[in-house]
Amino acid sequence: MHTQTTMTVTLIAQADMQDPMEGFVMRKTPPTARLTLASATQEHTFTADRETHGFTVTAPLAEGEHQITFQHTRPDPGQGALLIRELRIQGSRTGLAVYRGVYTRHDSQERLPGHLYMGWPGTWTYSIRVPVHDGGIGFE
Repeated sequence: MHTQTTMTVTLIAQADMQDPMEGFVMRKTPPTARLTLASATQEHTFTADRETHGFTVTAPLAEGEHQITFQHTRPDPGQGALLIRELRIQGSRTGLAVYRGVYTRHDSQERLPGHLYMGWPGTWTYSIRVPVHDGGIGFE
């Protein structure tokens, strides 16, 4: 018999609309992002530089491996960047395990393990195992 576990994931991200060296803040549009776990999603459009938003999704998951994805929802390279500040699974911070995700740029499909700064539109992916033991985060 397969059992399901209700999992809650919270990801805190910050919009970055400028680069002090390049000064391109005026040409960037606010990013829109989406957090997904199974069929649960939450989307948010940032409105200002350095705005921080907490995304939370809850989904029933069967035993085994599942993907958490956080992504820009628009392919526009002129939008601001996203910085992942924190990841919580079942209310617990993942600590250094936050670096086990993989960021894939949409334009080049370049994969950057452990990269928390999403400077170009892309998707950030984590693997988690259910049931959760010792943080439950697996590397994709």
